[in-house]
Amino acid sequence: MTDPAAKPSIRAVFLDIGNVVLYFSHEKMCRQLAAACGTTPDAIRRGILESGYTTPYDRGDVTSEEFVARLEEIADRELDMAAVRRAAASIFVPNPAVFALVEALARQGVELGVLSNTCEIHTSDAIEQFDVFRHFRHRIYSHRVRAVKPEEAIFRAAWEAAGCEPGECFFTDDRPDFIVAARRAGLQAETFRGARYLRAQLARRGIEV
Repeated sequence: MTDPAAKPSIRAVFLDIGNVVLYFSHEKMCRQLAAACGTTPDAIRRGILESGYTTPYDRGDVTSEEFVARLEEIADRELDMAAVRRAAASIFVPNPAVFALVEALARQGVELGVLSNTCEIHTSDAIEQFDVFRHFRHRIYSHRVRAVKPEEAIFRAAWEAAGCEPGECFFTDDRPDFIVAARRAGLQAETFRGARYLRAQLARRGIEV
């Protein structure tokens, strides 16, 4: 049943990828990169994650070649690009409940998109290999739009791609701070707490599956 207090009708639904559409593990990535680079997971974690290096990479300010060069500095050796890409990318597994929900929404003709802070390697070598992504007409990847959550520009890219007003877009993300940013940008947004909760939030806005 539609909530009488609901906001404007939803014309597009955007989902975050990491820990929403797909589960992922930074720890697995650190272990795999360490093996590919001949160094330790701690060295990878400090040099890539804790240093904040992933943010400019996600924004597209750093290329994949520069990312590998950074790893070569950490490992103090020349690396095989293909091996590094495999190690960095093979960290995702499906969220079956969300896959099923996406399939159901697509059958109803709901306009779907993803909106994610993600780098070129993850996009090209992992994410888009999952069949469910055929349902996402709009793919707002931070490295392509040159903006990362919580920056307003990445949310603007979503509603502009969908051809609608900010308030006509619904967005879900597992990060509450990104939900705050999305609402500040004008989107209708809810923290992801599982597929059942997401179904309920969509139903409140007139999209029942």
